[in-house]
Amino acid sequence: LLRYGLFMERALLFKVLADRLAILAELYRNHDIGWCEVPLFQKTASSDMWVIEKYIIDLMYDIGKFMKRDNWDALAYVKG
Repeated sequence: LLRYGLFMERALLFKVLADRLAILAELYRNHDIGWCEVPLFQKTASSDMWVIEKYIIDLMYDIGKFMKRDNWDALAYVKG
């Protein structure tokens, strides 16, 4: 488990590791806060169509937790 680093350092490390493993990940920055988003394909409940949902990965508090980008937890996370 990571014990060192703040938002930006952990987000950058995740992005580097994701790139090396060929995992799609996007790195974002807002002042001193950094985070990564990953797109996941999900099947819609009403039809057999696939949609792309973007999730923010919690790298600070509940490490590894996926949060939908428009969720309140995700919005609080990107504000620090």
